[in-house]
Amino acid sequence: MKSEPRILVVDPDEEERELVAATARQISAECDWCTSGDEALRRIAGVRYDAILLDVLMKDNSGYELCRAMKADSETADIPILFATTRNRAEDVLEGFQALAFDFLVKPYRPRELRARLANAIRLRALLEEMKARVRFYERVLRVGRGLALARTAAEAEETIGRELERLVDAFGAHGVAVESAGRAIFSVGDQAGSLAAEIPFDQSGVEGTLRVWRETAADSEERVRLLDFAATLARGMARHGFAVRNGTAASR
Repeated sequence: MKSEPRILVVDPDEEERELVAATARQISAECDWCTSGDEALRRIAGVRYDAILLDVLMKDNSGYELCRAMKADSETADIPILFATTRNRAEDVLEGFQALAFDFLVKPYRPRELRARLANAIRLRALLEEMKARVRFYERVLRVGRGLALARTAAEAEETIGRELERLVDAFGAHGVAVESAGRAIFSVGDQAGSLAAEIPFDQSGVEGTLRVWRETAADSEERVRLLDFAATLARGMARHGFAVRNGTAASR
């Protein structure tokens, strides 16, 4: 289950704190507060934030400097940063965007605008995370395909499939997975008990079967699409090495 979005507010002026906190609650987000750039850097080292609302003027360093520091760090580069300022000069806005800020807000905040801009930042963060997850998953699919294509024996192919199924369990936070074909379990990893999160039928390269995933939460539509692509890649490798037609074959990890 996904946790609520989390916003870090970096602002030495606490007058707007109640408004920002209330706005965060309206979009089902949690809000943390700090008053200096140094404290902000310590916070982001240990907490995953979905957006940062950053005052341009602080005592220890400017918001621009802090923004550039966070954008230079691969761990925090994807966090959308919204600058807040009492000034509304074109040069301030330009400097903020040159520092790779996502958006700009002028104080005092207008509640509806604040809510919309924070919601947009959180949405962007979620999209970026989803894109990264897709890339990682399809890199895994390509690796499976290459491994099965290069396998010289059925034993090497079996080792590749078992290893990638173990990685699939980790990637999906699953208890276990199993690949069934010709009415029998050809491969299985982990615990095939409890809630069935996904049951993915596949028919590829003359191999029909089902990929099953056990997890507490059901797979969403995007995860099911990925699992189908993964299963199709496995099926092509299984056809190449004859796993679907080997009598009684079953491999477990």
